[in-house]
Amino acid sequence: MEKEYNPMGVGMPSLCKALAAAQAELKVVAKSGENKFDRYSYAKLEDYLEVARPVLARHELALVVSVEGILALDDRSTAKGGVEHAVRATVVGRIYHSSGEFIEARCFGEGQDRADKAVYKAITGAKKYLISNLLAMSTSDDPEADEEVGHAAPHPVAPPIAHPVKPPVAKKPVQLTHRQRANAAQAQLTMKFGEAEGIKRFEGIRAKYADAKDPVPAEKVEEYVTELEKAATA
Repeated sequence: MEKEYNPMGVGMPSLCKALAAAQAELKVVAKSGENKFDRYSYAKLEDYLEVARPVLARHELALVVSVEGILALDDRSTAKGGVEHAVRATVVGRIYHSSGEFIEARCFGEGQDRADKAVYKAITGAKKYLISNLLAMSTSDDPEADEEVGHAAPHPVAPPIAHPVKPPVAKKPVQLTHRQRANAAQAQLTMKFGEAEGIKRFEGIRAKYADAKDPVPAEKVEEYVTELEKAATA
């Protein structure tokens, strides 16, 4: 049975003791990712999990992270005159102890991309910073793309906030663009089927309308987006 959540840790001696011991064993996270366009290395989500999982298991701790919501943001112009699509992801993470005690936190991450990867960048970034802060692991500020994404003005990522917290209230758009509808459908597929299966289903639908590196033809965009939405809500 889950014990009542307590943000201050009062009444959770087993969790606090195990978490303190686990944090003392966590190593510095290696940077296996490489951004070839901007020429720097960064720690990927997998790098954090590779360090954290065995340590958590030794102390009877488990990490659970889920996507709470996706918000489509306004498109952003680049210095070269291009347009990139942006979204904000909200993820929730819990660290459970075998006793049933747990602690919870939220984190927001933003992602932008000139094609269709903004949702997954936002989710990956939010998960990475949530995990690193929950476990007090080393972090570095970096974009998630291994490609040129233009040079739009940076948008800071909000730090994790202890539960309870209300998500930011955004202006309700009058009418969503095809891009925003597609991003929302991708997010729904991810939340409904999981990240790997969601990506597989999205790419399967997109392949009907265009090759991976080509944009969907303008005359097929409405049909493509509608099929995505049907798959996400079926």
